[in-house]
Amino acid sequence: MRQTIHKLFWVWEFDKEEKWLNEMATKGLCLVSVGFCKYEFEDCEPGEYRICM
Repeated sequence: MRQTIHKLFWVWEFDKEEKWLNEMATKGLCLVSVGFCKYEFEDCEPGEYRICM
């Protein structure tokens, strides 16, 4: 199941964005698509992925 979350990060906050994305992956939501202030996730095994920016 896909879930869309709208969230705003400033360009220089890439470390904050990376931390948030990894927290989502730890909860079992893997990132599948990114748009302007829009992140789409799908269910996955918790901790299956790690995001590096």
